Amino acid sequence: MKLNYLSAILIASTLVFSSCGDDDGGDGPDNTQPTGTLVASRTVFPVTGANSTIDWSLSNAIAVFETSPFGSETLTISASNATTGESIVLTGPFNPLSNVIQNSTTNADLGLATYIRNSTTNAWVSNINAGQLTPAFVVQISSRDTVAKTCTGIFTVRTVNPDSTVQFAFFGNGTFTNLPYIVDDGTPNGNSALTYTVGGTFVNSSPVVVVANGNIISASGSSSDFTKTVSLQLLSTAGPGTYEITEIGGEFSGTYSVSSQSPPSLVIYQSTGGTLTITAHDMILDRIRGTFSFNADTQTLPTQTVALTNGTFDIYY
Repeated sequence: MKLNYLSAILIASTLVFSSCGDDDGGDGPDNTQPTGTLVASRTVFPVTGANSTIDWSLSNAIAVFETSPFGSETLTISASNATTGESIVLTGPFNPLSNVIQNSTTNADLGLATYIRNSTTNAWVSNINAGQLTPAFVVQISSRDTVAKTCTGIFTVRTVNPDSTVQFAFFGNGTFTNLPYIVDDGTPNGNSALTYTVGGTFVNSSPVVVVANGNIISASGSSSDFTKTVSLQLLSTAGPGTYEITEIGGEFSGTYSVSSQSPPSLVIYQSTGGTLTITAHDMILDRIRGTFSFNADTQTLPTQTVALTNGTFDIYY
């Protein structure tokens, strides 16, 4: 789960969907993951010609320590309010020796804060003005309980409206206490599932293999007798909504194949049209769920067609 400028903004924009909670009674980790609160003194300037300083807090907060095979870590702290649409994401390379992320440059890879004031405003970011007297972005972990999986620390952040660089939000004396965290080592957090109906037959694909390549997620699964295989490709940055399934090569597409041992044969169908609906996308826990239906054909003469309906997916990537 590599975060950059674009994905940080997308996470801030879609946090409110995951903070609403799930009503389906599922047993996935996003139903049980505890959260905490970020607290700070927030100053927004200018607001109706004057500074506006308040005691600020934002709940549904969680931290993620992402580890790599090379021993490096990335820390991401996020919080949101589903009612107002307010959200904040703090992310950057984390050094376990110094326990500090600090960035006063325009290089977002060194640390980035993304703040959305409400559901009608754009994302304000921390890395616009270089050479400031105080760093635009500082996060420090003072303690980390590896048993309880909580962390405590402080933060100072200045975010700027990219459409008006004289308008900013400054978060001073920021704190978080016993903030729950998870460790992302690249291993999926659960077992993925794909189901659908084809030719009047319900198919439950198991196991499902998931590959994340850049911003595309590919999930493939076979029927219990390995004669039917379905594969979905979808955009990893997409939030809840309905999207058009197009031909292979698009951001949302699918394939379906039927094989036989006697006589040996393999027929591959490629999507020609359909819809895919994302009902929930947790970009912290890397879980995306929804439904799909699509038509497909063999792309060769004589053309054979097939329709997959009532499809569901629950993908950990």
